[in-house]
Amino acid sequence: MRFDAVLFDLDGTLADTLEDIACAANAALTDLGQPTYETQDYVAFIGRGPLWLAQQALDTAHQHQAPQMAELIGVKYRQFGHPFTRPYDGIPDLLDHLTAANLTMAVLSNKPHAPAQNTIKEKFGRWSFATVQGQRDDVPLKPDPTAALRIADELGIPVDRWLYLGDSAVDMQTAGAAGMFAVGATWGFSDAPTLRDARADALADHPSQVAVLLADD
Repeated sequence: MRFDAVLFDLDGTLADTLEDIACAANAALTDLGQPTYETQDYVAFIGRGPLWLAQQALDTAHQHQAPQMAELIGVKYRQFGHPFTRPYDGIPDLLDHLTAANLTMAVLSNKPHAPAQNTIKEKFGRWSFATVQGQRDDVPLKPDPTAALRIADELGIPVDRWLYLGDSAVDMQTAGAAGMFAVGATWGFSDAPTLRDARADALADHPSQVAVLLADD
């Protein structure tokens, strides 16, 4: 087999989290007296953590509220839970396939660390991930490759034996900087041209295609 491990992004790759994120962000905006957005609008705001999301959602005159909004998003997200979050079609079958093949699986997300771990526990609890890493103060956010490299080192798997599956330009950039094989998931929050421009090594329109890439010598 070509790879020994798969590193997954979470939002937009493993799980469709858009509606839950939008609900939390809109509730935060309402608390701050700011206008809200349609759920689909948040596609453009996801992928670089809650502070970046807040900065995109607020107009120029209210950028000073971004740290407060980022904190509120976390509060609302915990309060509301994740009722709309679900694995994408085909992801359970892919995880079953990887488990049967005895490949190492890990998660790296720009979602804050605790919510990332909770989402995996609640929605993907029947699969075993070697590690689940979210946003932490002591590690730079993606596309900085530090966290990805640290995961590879801690698990003792060379970077060239990792397939990195993500749905954003940030993910493709992270994989490239870490020396991992970057696969763009077109079922998520970015389209194929965006992922190609970010130098994806391959694209997958459905999780079943990832299994084919893993077996391709």
